[in-house]
Formats: sequence, C-alpha cells, structure tokens
Amino acid sequence: MVEVESFTDWLGQEVRVGDYVTYPVARGRSINVALATVDKIAKDEEYPNEIRYVFVTPLENTGSRWSHGTGKSRYIDNRTGKGIDPWAGAGKHMARSSCHRNVHTGEIFEYAEYLEIFKSNRAASWSDYEYVPAVFKDYVEEVEIGPKSRKLTVVENITKVAREVVEIGGKD
Repeated sequence: MVEVESFTDWLGQEVRVGDYVTYPVARGRSINVALATVDKIAKDEEYPNEIRYVFVTPLENTGSRWSHGTGKSRYIDNRTGKGIDPWAGAGKHMARSSCHRNVHTGEIFEYAEYLEIFKSNRAASWSDYEYVPAVFKDYVEEVEIGPKSRKLTVVENITKVAREVVEIGGKD
C-alpha cells in the first residue's frame, strides 16, 4: 500500500487528508449517508494508477440518515478495571432492574407482573404506567468509545463536502 496526497471525487473535486467527505453505508436494505474526515488515501502496488483505499473516521452525527460508526459504550468494573457486561450474570451488577411504575399510585411492577395486569384487566391503560430504566451498582462505570477509522474500498461513491457546510450544521 502506497500513500498518496489526494484523489479526485466523482464531481471533479480534489480530496485531501483532513477533508470532509460523505459516503453511502448499506445496512440491510437501507442506504444511509455517513459524514467523515479523511485520514489516509492509498494505492495498491498491483494497481498503481487507481486509488484503492480511503481511510476515514466518521463524525458523530444525529440525523437518522447521517449515522455510521459513531462509537459505542463500554462498561468497566471500577474495582478491577476490567470490562464487564452489566446486563449478564442474572443481574449481579444491578442495584435495581428495569421495571414499570403506575403514574397514579407510584406502585412498582416487575415486567412479568406488568404483563399480567393487561392479561387480567382489559380496562388497564398503557398510559397509566411509565418505564423505569435499570440502575447499575456504584462500581459500574459507562465509558463512551469514539468512532474508529475505517477503510473504504469502494472510492467511486465518496463525495467531498465543503468545510463551511459541516460547520454551519454544527457538526464540527
């Protein structure tokens, strides 16, 4: 792999390292658009006249059509420093599991009890209950991991985006 300084996108714009680009992302039967910065541009020794790889880091975006690889959460046990799955282990990392609360009486129902209410009482209304998320024990810490660089091998669909467009959108 040989690094190069730039390449020309399908609109004839010169794309360099550090530029903003969009590229299509296929998920199932849906095509989404991802916004990213270019990290590296490379050619393959076998095809010296073609740009074969573009390495990009997706930006953190909010729209449904602008999401791809924006990181994930990990959970750490502060006592040991090791990664854990707080949902596994029959709730051993939970101070309280998720439940439902009656908005009028404040009474708490576990999931099975909550479903039983609607099986036995047709007059019960979903709006009378609210979901209460699980609470983890004090030693469980959630850590956000940012997006990782990814290699794009189909470079014909990459489009350069003007820096001003990204900055106006508040995504920089």
